[in-house]
Amino acid sequence: MNSISSRSGTQALTALFIAGGIILASRFSFSFSAEETRLYIALMVTYTWISILLLYARMRYDLYVFEPISFVTAIYIAVFIVKPLIDLRAGHMTEHGVDVSGGGLKATLILLAGYTCLYVGYYLTYDASGRKRLENLPPVEETSEYEPTALYLLWGFCFAMCLLCMFSQGLSLSYIFSLGKSGEVTVAESNTALLFLSNFVVTMISSWMLILFKTDNPAGKVLVSVLQVIYLIMRNSRWLILIVILAPAAFIYTGRRRRPRGIYLVLLGMAGLIIFAWMQANRVVLSSGGAIQGWGAEGFTLAKLAAPFESDLNTYRAFYSMVNRFPERYPYLLGTSYLYMFVLFIPRVLWRGKPDNPIRTIIEHSLNSRARVSGTAVSNIGEIYANFGIFGCAVMMFLIGRILAWLKHFYEGSREDALIIYAVMYPLLFQWTARSNFSGNFYMTVFAMLPFIFRKYLLQGRPGQMRRYRKNGYRYKGNAGPSEREGAESA
Repeated sequence: MNSISSRSGTQALTALFIAGGIILASRFSFSFSAEETRLYIALMVTYTWISILLLYARMRYDLYVFEPISFVTAIYIAVFIVKPLIDLRAGHMTEHGVDVSGGGLKATLILLAGYTCLYVGYYLTYDASGRKRLENLPPVEETSEYEPTALYLLWGFCFAMCLLCMFSQGLSLSYIFSLGKSGEVTVAESNTALLFLSNFVVTMISSWMLILFKTDNPAGKVLVSVLQVIYLIMRNSRWLILIVILAPAAFIYTGRRRRPRGIYLVLLGMAGLIIFAWMQANRVVLSSGGAIQGWGAEGFTLAKLAAPFESDLNTYRAFYSMVNRFPERYPYLLGTSYLYMFVLFIPRVLWRGKPDNPIRTIIEHSLNSRARVSGTAVSNIGEIYANFGIFGCAVMMFLIGRILAWLKHFYEGSREDALIIYAVMYPLLFQWTARSNFSGNFYMTVFAMLPFIFRKYLLQGRPGQMRRYRKNGYRYKGNAGPSEREGAESA
């Protein structure tokens, strides 16, 4: 049965890559200049090489949609292959008035080499015996009971901190909960004294995950979910909505040791795209203190549906420009943006003269000062290159592959707590990959892990006092003895 499933999965993946290649190949135009043609060829070669690597991984090791390398690879393909090909055909290879096409070939070759190093790092010590196939993983066992009151208090505290941050930006309580239709608002985005409180949003989402899957009060789950969604909508952060969508899906499917059907992935992707497009349509309105207006005066259009691709997948442009300016015009930062993690955690309310994040310097040197103040982002390989150059990209991407391989172990084991940690970490990989800011992402991850770091204060009774075993989505209760476990596994 496993061999049949494996063959069908490989065939489906092969068909997907071939179809994708045909669609991407159609972006070629005979009007391309020699430089644009070289970039087009490099992009198609990179796509083909990544496809071959993943097909090999599927045949030799197994490949699961909710494992780290699958998600990270999808991000790299979208940001560094699909979007550049779209923009190349449309003639939109500019960012804040800077033509970035000149660095495309060099940047693409660096990505190709860097991804290969990541791939090697990920599979370097991989067990190819078949024991790590999804279907052969042990059933998930619940070894701890969380105290519902403690979880709700933790979530409530984080929610209050997030609201306090919004209050400091000039938003009133009635404005937030009416979705901008009433209440007072004084847009004060320059007030960053309490901005550090916004870090508690990922702690809130982690707490929500524990409430969702470790408590039994449906009304409480619905209440915190609604309040949380309202806050996320008013904050207009699509990457946070991505966590709310992907984290439960990753937990459910990995916990049941099942692979989602292709149609479910398509529906999930379409639902997410529509939500992100709707949020994008209201972004300017909310930033100016207005009320949410649906799809706006023009209504729903395909252009609005595609808007998130432009805002979230354009970080390749800074990388294209960067490779032509570092180190010719600007020296490498030699780890400055990574060392900023020791500065970032200090609130500006305590340090008025706190220096700016070096990632902004990278943006300005790669593009211009207008890009610096507009919030333009850079990818993880871009931040690595600006700090350490081409050799640094090879080494750091290999290390990223090793870290992703380590992260994969969280869902391969049998502990449910580890699975929840993985489910939260999985969607965070988007920020770590597409919109890199090492110091900011470091603390984002730390805050996301706070409920698990202080786990002992959230537990009910003694850890391991009661165990529940999950298999195919069902729970088995027992005293954690061998007979109970055997019964659970044979059920």
